[in-house]
Amino acid sequence: MFIPYIIVFGLITLAEMVGEHVFHSGGSSILLFVTKPLLMPVLIILLAKATRLKQAFDKLMLIGLGFGWLGDVFLMFNNNDLFVFGLASFLICHILYIFAFINNIRKSSYTLSFINRFILGILPLFYLIVIYSYLYSYITKNPLFEPFLIPVSVYCIAIFTMSLFALWRIGSTNRQSAALIIGGAFIFMLSDSLIALNKFVHPFEHANLYIMFLYCLAQLLFVLGTIQHYKPGK
Repeated sequence: MFIPYIIVFGLITLAEMVGEHVFHSGGSSILLFVTKPLLMPVLIILLAKATRLKQAFDKLMLIGLGFGWLGDVFLMFNNNDLFVFGLASFLICHILYIFAFINNIRKSSYTLSFINRFILGILPLFYLIVIYSYLYSYITKNPLFEPFLIPVSVYCIAIFTMSLFALWRIGSTNRQSAALIIGGAFIFMLSDSLIALNKFVHPFEHANLYIMFLYCLAQLLFVLGTIQHYKPGK
């Protein structure tokens, strides 16, 4: 029933990546500007149709996708002034996802023990410390990047927290939903890390293609994980 939406999303993602490649190779930006704003609306329609938005979880995830769309539009222009607005949009997106995951956990009768929460949090915490320490040294050395230090710091904390609560959903939902959303969270972290490395450390070839592929995959996994939450399973 929902396969056509996934196919359409995949085709738009592919077209967007072609547009990224053409634009960053010095060509026209028309394909990029047409396809990028279409990505999140397809997922929003899929999520709305699949869940009917009956629960707070669905609504929070959908609004999060909406702010993801805003972030896409702001970052599409590759402008330093708009970069902060894009960062703010994705920050709100992650905060909404955090509240959505907390909603799942609170509505479940299952609660992870403190030791299990601690163990699950070691990997994302280690990743946060490594990537933030690396970025910090580059941002503080460049006067042009210093205004981004606080926004980037807040954003790093937000995406760490989002991945943490994605992990803490284990036991509060079925395995399929947990796996999809955990996968989405870590892929999102990787995509955002590539954005930061490309902007603040050193631009690398085809960065936008890798970033967009991972970002689109992460958002798709979030949507599929949300849909799967309501299906029976272990």
